[in-house]
Amino acid sequence: MGYSSTIVNNDMFVGHEDILNDIMNGLKNGESYAIIGGRRCGKTSILRKIEEVLKIPSKIELFNVKPCYIDAQGLDDFTVRGVFREIYSQTVKGLCNASWLYADNGHDYDNFKKHLDQIKPMFESKYGDNWLVVLLIDELDMLSTKLNNDLFFQNLRNFLMNSDFARNFRLITTGVKILSNLISHGSPLNNLKYKYLEIVSEKAADNLICKGFPYGFRPEVREYFVDITGRHPYIMQGICENLPRNGNAVDEMALYTAKTKFQEEHRDFNTWRDGFSETECTIYHLLAESKDSFLTGIELKDAIHPSLISNVQDSLTTLRYHGVIDRTDKNKPNKIAGTIFKKWFEENLPKDKIKLSEKALKAALIKSTEDLLEAVNGSALGNEELAKAQEALNDAISKLKDDTTDISINKNYLRTTFDKTLEILKTAGPIIKDSANIYSALNVLGTSIGWAAGFLSGTI
Repeated sequence: MGYSSTIVNNDMFVGHEDILNDIMNGLKNGESYAIIGGRRCGKTSILRKIEEVLKIPSKIELFNVKPCYIDAQGLDDFTVRGVFREIYSQTVKGLCNASWLYADNGHDYDNFKKHLDQIKPMFESKYGDNWLVVLLIDELDMLSTKLNNDLFFQNLRNFLMNSDFARNFRLITTGVKILSNLISHGSPLNNLKYKYLEIVSEKAADNLICKGFPYGFRPEVREYFVDITGRHPYIMQGICENLPRNGNAVDEMALYTAKTKFQEEHRDFNTWRDGFSETECTIYHLLAESKDSFLTGIELKDAIHPSLISNVQDSLTTLRYHGVIDRTDKNKPNKIAGTIFKKWFEENLPKDKIKLSEKALKAALIKSTEDLLEAVNGSALGNEELAKAQEALNDAISKLKDDTTDISINKNYLRTTFDKTLEILKTAGPIIKDSANIYSALNVLGTSIGWAAGFLSGTI
């Protein structure tokens, strides 16, 4: 049996026991839930785990439970009628024939309840008066992109809260950002309580290692594993799938090879990045560029463009449930989780989505200009060329550090200064190829300060 089989069905669940316990207690009190997490954060795994637990007799006190798993992405009819038909079909599965008569008048919700009325005696006969169906709908939010309006979600809310079946049905659903909007205040499913998935604890990461590798990791390898994955369940599993299982403790070379293979085989990072908003991309970039990869909320609001400040808190929540920032310790600032995605993100920076305050933009331009100056000072340029480059860069740094300087007005000047300096550096000839410092400086406008380059070139 491969590592993937062990982890996907059971071990991927490590670290979310608190969510499971809260949901189990809430179900018996009439609560329904939305589990929100990023792509590949273990939403399906926890839903399947809940299904497994609910099949244990008397797990929900006072109720005889029938869990019903539904994959919303696998539906063949994305209409209100089609969705209610699928819910009915899964509800009566194993109980009776799931025959369905369509309503001629289009009253699909009423027709759904009518069908349930007809099979209610069968439920009572098999499960007793205290029967309970728990609908486990995976990726419910994708229905909002398929249905024409909110009618289904409004019907679902009424069904769970006010219908004759409210006592006998609960809903646990999963989704990403759209689901978060569906359950917000004033939205059709704001009756659902929400649970956010995020990175797992260090203890849970250790449990994952122990279950997949009885001989464990060497201490330095374990530290490296936690550092690069950020304890993101999907990244941990993806790397572990590529590790050898030969009865020996995993060493650093094996982990490095597995990490490299994971990055070559998986392209999910593009999906994560493309799904982030301007605020989310800007916040993540600021954290990635900061010392020790963390910033306080005040520091973030100081660095982000004023038009995005109102979105900061929601964006931090989104980044948290995508598993790319670490907020497991609520007493510590917002921090990057894992170096694999951090490095990839900075190498594939979405320049058009990075919007900073003028103060932060100035600071970045100063740093980039100082980096160029350092490259000039360390180059083999002749005295005349060296003097020209130093003069141009020192003048640019002085202007940038002047509080009265308006970057927008001086954009062309700064761009010209950078371009001239790079041209001067190119005269260093073959030495450039042997100097990582100068070579980096030559590419500074394209990579090291991607969004600043965009600003200077007029694209931002």
